[in-house]
Amino acid sequence: MMRKIGFWLLASVLLTFCSACGDDSPSGDPTDYGISFPKSYVVDYHVKAKDFAHASEVATLRVLYYDESGTIQQLDGVGEEWTKQVRFTVGDNTKIGLRAEWVLKSKEEIAAAAQDSYNLGLDISSLYDCEKNNGTIVTSSFYSKQNVGTTGGDTPKSKLLEMTANPYSSFLYIFKKLDSGGFYGEESSFPAS
Repeated sequence: MMRKIGFWLLASVLLTFCSACGDDSPSGDPTDYGISFPKSYVVDYHVKAKDFAHASEVATLRVLYYDESGTIQQLDGVGEEWTKQVRFTVGDNTKIGLRAEWVLKSKEEIAAAAQDSYNLGLDISSLYDCEKNNGTIVTSSFYSKQNVGTTGGDTPKSKLLEMTANPYSSFLYIFKKLDSGGFYGEESSFPAS
């Protein structure tokens, strides 16, 4: 008798456990189950040259950024510090990205420059407010993710004369739509100018 009770007790526990193992995937609107996704971003693009006064003897500063329509805007001859605020609505292939590069002058102009070395360092970042679909606002930053060539410190003039590509810093996030209705930001390469 005790054996029979033990068997039925064990069977009922297993049955209860197995019935709890069903598909618990949430369905419906993400707000129904407490998940929030980015809805829009207000991005403050920011570029600052580390030593603009001297670097501008051998190069000019160019800024490229994605605007709210997904179009790349290019500004040549930017000064020491540059900022721009852009509002993005997150959708398929929304691109939020910034690239700042030093466009090197001619070999003759670099050779004739006064100093023996130059700091072509660039600080680029973007403070943003992200509004989520549940109404919350998150403040954070996109930082430079890709650095090619000279990114800080002094570079000898002889090295500048050998460079075949412009030194730059950039970041780019492309937002992709998830099956659940949300989005994720995928880091990618900013197109070369």
